[in-house]
Amino acid sequence: MKNLGFIQKQALAIIGGLALLLNASAAISSPITEAFADIDISSLSVRAFGSSRGAAVPTYTSTVVNSKRSLDENGAFTSDADKGASGIFATTQGDDIGDGSATAERIYRFVVSGNGFLSIAADYFLSNLFGVDSKPLLDSSASALARLTLSLPGSNTVLDSFEASISSPETPDDSGILQVGTQVFDGDILLLTAFVSVTAANALNGSTDPSLVPVPAAVWLFGTALIGLTGIGRKQKA
Repeated sequence: MKNLGFIQKQALAIIGGLALLLNASAAISSPITEAFADIDISSLSVRAFGSSRGAAVPTYTSTVVNSKRSLDENGAFTSDADKGASGIFATTQGDDIGDGSATAERIYRFVVSGNGFLSIAADYFLSNLFGVDSKPLLDSSASALARLTLSLPGSNTVLDSFEASISSPETPDDSGILQVGTQVFDGDILLLTAFVSVTAANALNGSTDPSLVPVPAAVWLFGTALIGLTGIGRKQKA
């Protein structure tokens, strides 16, 4: 009878362990890890200044010469991006293991007449969300970036660049104005690039994720057998 009592205790321990395994799997089912970045193209403004006090202000024409986006999705993550005339945005999110990224950009060509200075600005918004608090077996990361860049076409010469970014749970969102500027001369051709980028991921933090490790059939059978033995012990005691 002592042996049966020992078996009963072992059976209860294994059953309890299996219950914890299933509960841990359910515990990491939510919430979402997410990153978002946006530049409000409709807020884009250009200010021109003369080269000296009282000097004529330079003029310019602008056209969109390129716009593109890229998406990457793995595991439980989905991504989206847009490069439209009203705004460009990128977002990625996931509620379980995986990673995602997205970018979007819109490039303008400026042709300048006259000498002076151009200043260009646009509103931006960034946000991120980390799901790690409710997912004890996962490490979450999320970052978002928005950038304006002035450059010369056909070269790698950057005249001015300004960016904002977030990548920490302590900074869940950020907004403000991106502003770039440069001195210009008659006949100058400039490129303005509005660019947003996001990345996010959920990864195992070193602990075993029960949702990814199937319980072997032998364990279930062994547990069933022990439950049966527990029943036999009860009958013999009766």
